[in-house]
Amino acid sequence: MGIPASDLVTINPSVLGAGGNALALNGLILTKNTALPTGGVQTFGNASAVGDYFGTSSDEYTLASVYFSGYDGSTIKPSTLIFAPYNDAARAAWIKSGSLSTMTLTQLQALTGTLIVTVDGTAFTSSTINLATATSFSDAATKITAGFTGANKPTCTWNAVGSTFQLTSATTGATSTIGYCTGTLATSLKFTSATAAVLSQGAVVD
Repeated sequence: MGIPASDLVTINPSVLGAGGNALALNGLILTKNTALPTGGVQTFGNASAVGDYFGTSSDEYTLASVYFSGYDGSTIKPSTLIFAPYNDAARAAWIKSGSLSTMTLTQLQALTGTLIVTVDGTAFTSSTINLATATSFSDAATKITAGFTGANKPTCTWNAVGSTFQLTSATTGATSTIGYCTGTLATSLKFTSATAAVLSQGAVVD
């Protein structure tokens, strides 16, 4: 005669909860936007930070706004979005200054001096750059460009999104290189490592 299993064990039906924590969502987007330095990635924690970097009219900001909103009914939202450069064309080397968002036009007009930068292995020393008559930051960039002479001299532009000046090599590809600036204007215009300037070296097509 068999012995009932209930005499040996007691079974209490239940459901086990899933172990561990919900996975963090980290997305990666490849971008052709040349504002992103070559050879690295940029990490953002929210769409606002993406807008500050690329501009709120950029495709990157549009994508980030959708990404960080998550999907309908989601219990956890994405925490990180990573952008990496995709070179659809050969890139020129550039140096981007630290943010000058707190500098006024009057303060900019008070600056006079020189910039020294090595581009593609050649050291370029500007003539004296006098910004007293600059009518805007964009006009100041034109005057900075005019301070350099010679073949393949760097050009300067103003980026209103990040409030930065950018010196760019005239060449592209792997031999297009640039370094941090020296000279009496280097620190004031934040073209040094200590003032958060960013370097991006040239690159070939991916």
